Amino acid sequence: MHPAHFHVTVDVVALTITDGVLKVAVVQRDSKTSCIDQRRNGDVREIPRDSKHHWALSGGHVRYDTENINEAAARELFEETKIKVDPESLVQLGAYGALGRDPRPGRTVSIAFLAFQPMFSDPIAGTDAKQARFFSVLDLLTEPNRLEFDHELMLLDAIQRVREMVLTTPIATSFCPPQFTMSELREVYEVLWHPAYDKEISDADRQRLAAELRRYENSDEYQLLSSLKNQSARGNTESRTAQPRGLSSGSVYSRIESEFPEFRYQLAQMPQERLNQITKILMTEAKSNVPKKPEIKKRLDPANFARKVEKIPGFIEKISDSELRSSMSGTGRPAQLYRRGDIQRLDPPLRLEVKRGKGKTKWD
Repeated sequence: MHPAHFHVTVDVVALTITDGVLKVAVVQRDSKTSCIDQRRNGDVREIPRDSKHHWALSGGHVRYDTENINEAAARELFEETKIKVDPESLVQLGAYGALGRDPRPGRTVSIAFLAFQPMFSDPIAGTDAKQARFFSVLDLLTEPNRLEFDHELMLLDAIQRVREMVLTTPIATSFCPPQFTMSELREVYEVLWHPAYDKEISDADRQRLAAELRRYENSDEYQLLSSLKNQSARGNTESRTAQPRGLSSGSVYSRIESEFPEFRYQLAQMPQERLNQITKILMTEAKSNVPKKPEIKKRLDPANFARKVEKIPGFIEKISDSELRSSMSGTGRPAQLYRRGDIQRLDPPLRLEVKRGKGKTKWD
């Protein structure tokens, strides 16, 4: 039982970076209503649930007689998403107790926690969660998607805390391979400092950035190439006739048959040579017409970044006895490889210079 008029809850911001995109674990409650701050002014109201666009961070009540709050946070995350974290690894963000944050009976104060790591298990909805997934933060912070209660504020606060962490600890190296290039390390910082995650940005500017990304991801060309990439990753190397074909052609014909089943018979009668020609034309056309991918990271000066990183003793170590890695583009000089050093805190902290508008802002 919980006290009738005063409730203590916990919420967890589980953040990660996947393919250069900052993502967060969210759930959708199994209830008919959502608690949404529609005007983003702190006045949360219960409204009919939008099953496509209303999401929440994992969280719930603390078992006041049996567990500490960090234990409650880890338990709630696992119960709702099946994501398991060590309670001691959670970083406390603070208490959220504004009067208007929860319209339900009583007064609710929530203690928010951060989990920031390169890999989590795939979310699986449990207890009162209908769905659980990792969601692009940029997509989640913009219409038509909405977070319940004051979870948007918690999410933005969590990102600011992560920015502090990567400036004062070597945790950014955890998001790189065991042997990484300077550009791979720099990308972690560039992703985190995208202006869409700044508290100062206007809703209109954040919406514009999200719209650019959605236009790119919703284009027919991107959808085709993404579908082929996913099928290729699953090892789809056979056509519908069970005869071995090239990887790309097998993926292409699976997509065509799915989208245009009326062509199934004609494709089945075509010789392999003709099918390969069609594949080449389709792939070339899609790649040439796909819109330019919008930047979802803030560019940092490579030379300046490398110089600042290498000045911090024990942050990273140059690997002198390994082969240099070729650049991803296949051009230019091979890149030097590094590995994480042995320090636990950066002393001095890393200092970044990021351009904002016409000037520069330093983060200490």
